[in-house]
Amino acid sequence: MGRHLKNFIMPGENIVFESSEEVELNGNPYKMYVTDRRFIWFKSKGLIAKKIGLVTAPIEQVKNIKYNEKGLLRKKATIEIITTQQVYAVSGKSNEIQQLYNNIQLTCLKKMRNPLNNFTYCTSHLSIDDVHYILELYPYLIFKIHVKL
Repeated sequence: MGRHLKNFIMPGENIVFESSEEVELNGNPYKMYVTDRRFIWFKSKGLIAKKIGLVTAPIEQVKNIKYNEKGLLRKKATIEIITTQQVYAVSGKSNEIQQLYNNIQLTCLKKMRNPLNNFTYCTSHLSIDDVHYILELYPYLIFKIHVKL
């Protein structure tokens, strides 16, 4: 984690994933971090006078996540993180984006398993086993499920 990023981490917030390479957010290069509360895209340029770029999105606002991969030799992948506020298009090398996608899924699921969190919007691609697990923990929970055929 960069020295300047520490200034933007909230007390008690934990980084659960850090991209090993820069990813593109809507066409601009950033280092991406997933915390237990939000997504952070961070860039810092300049040796003496640092110019900092920062974009954040709360995990609670996630409605869906889409993954797409293109190319044969140099595979490039894109994740669309769809929130209640906007869509974040994150792209990069296939293996980096796959790791990012998996960590986002795990973070959303952990958020849902914690009864103290509001998990209304973190509903991207749950397996039937995840739904069963959640219903065992919270039998009175009301689900709204959309199925696309």
